[in-house]
Amino acid sequence: MLIDTKIQLNEARRLNIGVSEEDINSAINRIRQKYGLSEKEFLEALRNEGFTLQEYKKKVTEQITLSKLVNIEIRSKIIVTEGEIEEYIKTNGDNLDLSEGYRIRHIFFPAKTDEEKADAREKATEVMKLLDTGESFESVVKKFSEGSDASKGGDLGFIKKKDLAREFLQIIEGMDVGEYSKPFWSGKGFHVIMLEGKRLPDSEAALKKKVREILIEKKLRKSLKDYLRSLRSRVFIEVKL
Repeated sequence: MLIDTKIQLNEARRLNIGVSEEDINSAINRIRQKYGLSEKEFLEALRNEGFTLQEYKKKVTEQITLSKLVNIEIRSKIIVTEGEIEEYIKTNGDNLDLSEGYRIRHIFFPAKTDEEKADAREKATEVMKLLDTGESFESVVKKFSEGSDASKGGDLGFIKKKDLAREFLQIIEGMDVGEYSKPFWSGKGFHVIMLEGKRLPDSEAALKKKVREILIEKKLRKSLKDYLRSLRSRVFIEVKL
């Protein structure tokens, strides 16, 4: 891997691929902001990892150089046809996660008997009062929910629309993201749900764009292997000569 990196960096120099100070600083600032670090905190983090700022800049410079080399020599030459996109969708449609769905949290009070049902309804009413005063949904879940997912803040994850129980779907379809429902009965107990996010089905254009990116990355991996093999062969010949 180290040898391949050196070979690629030498090729980048041969092609006069350069990296500006602005490129380097922009990349470092993006990394720093990604982790929410001030300049002082970032420098401290570098020291803890055994890097000086100059050493880290050299590493970033090499990464940007390699990325530019790949973009110029490989990515820019990759062609994906409409036919390839259509064939991929036809063959892999079941593996493309395109479904409309929702990300949900819920508070749950199970009940079977009439007495348990009355008790569960009362508990659900009480948690609504807490939510209405501004207490966070996740906090209320952890304190009061009797569902098996209470320790995770009631997070049910992303659920496809077609997989949702009818009682849930009837409530969710009228909700906005960030909104929580009034208590409702599901046949197993009382629920209060919060809609954390929703995903609409992809349009045809969005689907094709997604598939195009998949195919580009697939071709890129193969082309990169061939490109590195070619560079190694050329270096081997030059050394022999």
